[in-house]
Amino acid sequence: MEEYIAFDSHKRYTWVDRQDHATGKATCHRLEHAPGAVREYLHGCEPGTAVAVEATGNWYWIIDEIEQAGLVPRLVHPRKAKLMMGQINKTDKLDAQGLNRLQRNGTLPTVWIPPGPLRDLRELTRTRLVLVAQRTRLKNRLSATLAKWGLPASEYSDPYGKRGRAALAFLASGAYLYGLLASAAIGIYPYVLPARDPALGITLHDAAAAKSGLAMGLSWWIPGMVLACGYLAYMYATLPAKFRVRHKADH
Repeated sequence: MEEYIAFDSHKRYTWVDRQDHATGKATCHRLEHAPGAVREYLHGCEPGTAVAVEATGNWYWIIDEIEQAGLVPRLVHPRKAKLMMGQINKTDKLDAQGLNRLQRNGTLPTVWIPPGPLRDLRELTRTRLVLVAQRTRLKNRLSATLAKWGLPASEYSDPYGKRGRAALAFLASGAYLYGLLASAAIGIYPYVLPARDPALGITLHDAAAAKSGLAMGLSWWIPGMVLACGYLAYMYATLPAKFRVRHKADH
């Protein structure tokens, strides 16, 4: 290994400290973040050179580009490294130099770096955990809002369980069917009940769509109604969550 390299990374830039292994000469400069910037900067370094990087929030892509350049990343525990450096003043330059000093002494507190595919899988898992938590928070908020007005969220113990979701799907299908019927009624209404007095000027009949537009709308509306009715019938016949009719004997 010809040199020691340390990165003090931030959101938009990284402060780089490079120290020659033989002479101990150090060079420091700022590296602006951009896709491929770290890989291009490390191009030409001896393969297998260790690069110390603090475990900050954006270390994933930096580690990826270090590995792509053929170097070995060493992820540093930030809190332990700060205690071991023991510096009163804290600047980007001093932090990078402190990481290299620990690396040169062989006391750099490193942590395990998962392989690239495992890092991606862990990030997907974390994202799913966050999304599930947000979904649960929204469900609880809806149930709490309905409970404030004395309205049960569902007749089932779990409104968002299997049977509860089936009931919601049936209601959504019915609402969609009613929407299609309402849109058809609004479109056909001026032709069914035209204005009786032509002197009224602007009427519903005058504001209606042209006959060609109405014909085009009907050509799409009729197949949509057939599909919607078929879907509603399928939902009612197959889903277990149907509306129970309460008879007098139940009371």
